Amino acid sequence: LNTYLYAPKMDIYHRDKWYLMYPEEELRQLETLVGISKEHLIDFYYCISPGKDFDYANEQEFESLYQKLNQVIDEGIRNFALLMDDIDYKLSDKNKNLFIRPGIAHAVITNKINQYLKSRVIDSSLIMCPTEYHSNWDSIYLTDLNERMDKDVIIFFTGDNVCAEVITNDVAKHVKEVMGHPVALWE
Repeated sequence: LNTYLYAPKMDIYHRDKWYLMYPEEELRQLETLVGISKEHLIDFYYCISPGKDFDYANEQEFESLYQKLNQVIDEGIRNFALLMDDIDYKLSDKNKNLFIRPGIAHAVITNKINQYLKSRVIDSSLIMCPTEYHSNWDSIYLTDLNERMDKDVIIFFTGDNVCAEVITNDVAKHVKEVMGHPVALWE
């Protein structure tokens, strides 16, 4: 086990107030975690979760997201995760008119983040946790992600339940086919 995903629910700056920059004290705590991870050869992933209130049609929202990413990139972070889990992924009327379905909107935000990271960080990595992260069937949402999301983005999967008892090789292969991306098993 050599990967740590930083996504504590108590860190309001990664989820509830994702659009705000980290204050100095919290940023130093994050810097300490990154340093300890490097010291112990652990891949540190910074997770951001804007899905509760993100306006996919507003370019200023993307600019706020990029500024936040810049702040943590400046702390030496190279690996990232976009967490779109545990949200109501119904689109607002404005976003629905533009994107039609939530999977399309989630593919757009993922691709924009992926391309932005590639422009700023050599050898960056991006994992995306879809809203439907514990299904191994082909849904419209997962089809939209499969067809529209950059193929180098890794996608989370937890099995046939949030906490699956077992994930067989056959299920994992099927999920990779359905999702069309490298899959990270999240246990």
